[in-house]
Amino acid sequence: MLSPSGRNLHSYDLRLDIPARAMINAEILQSAESSGSLYAHKTIVQQKLDLLIDPREYHTLDQAHVASLLYCLFVVPREILDLQAKDDLFVRLDRLEPLQYFRIIQPRAGFEGSPSFWLLRALRNSVAHALYEIDAQNNWRFWTDREPRWEAKASKDDLTRFLSVFGREFANCCLARKARHDGSNT
Repeated sequence: MLSPSGRNLHSYDLRLDIPARAMINAEILQSAESSGSLYAHKTIVQQKLDLLIDPREYHTLDQAHVASLLYCLFVVPREILDLQAKDDLFVRLDRLEPLQYFRIIQPRAGFEGSPSFWLLRALRNSVAHALYEIDAQNNWRFWTDREPRWEAKASKDDLTRFLSVFGREFANCCLARKARHDGSNT
């Protein structure tokens, strides 16, 4: 749709906000869970859905929460696949040493040169194609089933730390790109 001046009113895809919004929502949820303020809401949902769960025992920040965050951060912004390994985004993310949160079982060629670039691509493939599993101790295993193959493991605690540190920086990079886009359309 064009404005009277001929400018495209819908030139920005709100989907690009999802990584940042997912991180913000995760932080809000974590804060509410830590303070105990979610208990009343868990009780309401348990009664509304007639679930056979004890609201005191239900863990909101569980594997569904982590999987949702992985999807929103790494699958939804498909534009990251168009970026080069030396893009400023990956240079900034590499400073966070993302591989420290994973035990790489089968490394992917190129990890050493630009770990963030390859880790995001590998994680994106694993999450997008549901090529991950979670064991009874909440340890996660990711893999790809096509070349270039890779496999990595992370405990829930390490994965949560990774998402908190790496996800926050990645979300901020996405917001910075949006700000540059918005500035170029004024």
